[in-house]
Amino acid sequence: MKFYALKPWSECRALIVNDDGIDARGIKALEALARGLFGEVVVVAPAHEHSGMAHAISYKKSFRIIKRDDTHYAVEGTPADCTIVGLNLVMKDNPPDIVLSGINHGDNAGNAIAYSGTFGGALEAGLAGVPAVSFSQLRQPDGSTDFTVAETYFVQVMNFLQTAPWPDHVVMNVNFPPVDNHQLDRPHHVPSKSRPMVHGVDVTPQEDGSHHIKIRFRSQVSHDNAGHDLDILSAGGVSITPVKTNWTCHETLTLWRDT
Repeated sequence: MKFYALKPWSECRALIVNDDGIDARGIKALEALARGLFGEVVVVAPAHEHSGMAHAISYKKSFRIIKRDDTHYAVEGTPADCTIVGLNLVMKDNPPDIVLSGINHGDNAGNAIAYSGTFGGALEAGLAGVPAVSFSQLRQPDGSTDFTVAETYFVQVMNFLQTAPWPDHVVMNVNFPPVDNHQLDRPHHVPSKSRPMVHGVDVTPQEDGSHHIKIRFRSQVSHDNAGHDLDILSAGGVSITPVKTNWTCHETLTLWRDT
């Protein structure tokens, strides 16, 4: 197994992407935190919100990039597009040492990881062999997003990643709880919880004979205390889950070896 050889954060260049858009509060919070830790920070983010885009890219179509200043670029594409543009254009001559995606407005834990544009932006970096972290802040009960917990524990998470073994085929998925009950000097490193998110669809007939459809989702709240990301977050802890860039199920291949 190979591991990333990380330099001290103060010597690193960081590329920041997200899915809520370049003007979102979450990415502004992440940029402020990153500028206090890394030597150089560049933001390449969607011009508009692209939540739920997962790892989609603008395949077979062109899109625009708008330079706002030397460190801020708005891309009319997906989060993964932003990572591609950041790595292959904006920072091509001085590649980033790490890619940070977020901070997402809302959780990306459990099965939400598969749908997340925030994680998709980080995953694209992982596929390119660049260390990447996806950050998400769970919403308050009233639906608002307060980034205080993320701001409190961002450095703790990054300090953990600076010293912990980090395999080169892994992307890190970090979630911050809405209420701070985090009592460790590191994030809880736990697996993601497999729980179906889709609860059904609402269908509204239209006068022209078509139908409007809205997907209905289940609550992500968990009280199982089973040591997964959703359990930790529901208890007020900070979670980090390592996610493989290669989705091969080696357990199945082992089972099939003698068939």
